[in-house]
Amino acid sequence: MSARSKAAWPSRANTLDLDQVTALLDGKRVIGQKEEIQEALNAIATYDSMAEFDPFSTESLLEAHRIMMDQLIPSPGKWRSSNVGILKGSEVSHIAPKADRVPHLMDDHFRFLQIEGSNPLIHSCVFHYELEFLDTFTVPSTGTVEAKQAFDFLAGDFEDALQISAAIASKADHILTNDISGFSNPPISVLSPKDFLLL
Repeated sequence: MSARSKAAWPSRANTLDLDQVTALLDGKRVIGQKEEIQEALNAIATYDSMAEFDPFSTESLLEAHRIMMDQLIPSPGKWRSSNVGILKGSEVSHIAPKADRVPHLMDDHFRFLQIEGSNPLIHSCVFHYELEFLDTFTVPSTGTVEAKQAFDFLAGDFEDALQISAAIASKADHILTNDISGFSNPPISVLSPKDFLLL
């Protein structure tokens, strides 16, 4: 398989294999779920446009997001417009900054990237953390099939059940977590990061 095929291979619960992605790269038709094929086509289009993006530009990030998420979410290429939080069971575990602050905070982060003399690895790690912390974009929901399947694994925490369902759909070998106790009799291996490194 070519490196280009592997780069465009969708992540998460997409069931397309490398042969199907290679066929899409060659302009051939493949049989599969509509959303999964769209996700692969979007990834191909995004990587094909890579040379046109400015790594220090919010406009380029938004354009890359627009291409990558085209036809997959309601407003691709736009910062989220609503306030969001994350529930862990019945408790709120994270509240992101208000939506109207996201553009200004992202401008600050891009200015951070332009600081000369800093390690680019540190830049990328900090920037990735901030993207996650801000919940910058509207996040596509877990596939309907995986969400329904999650109820089969529901032992107490629906978030954990969703992780199990997504892991099975993506043919993962393990789930890595610091909270193993949250998974009761899972149908897939659940390991702590430390135990995984000892494999």
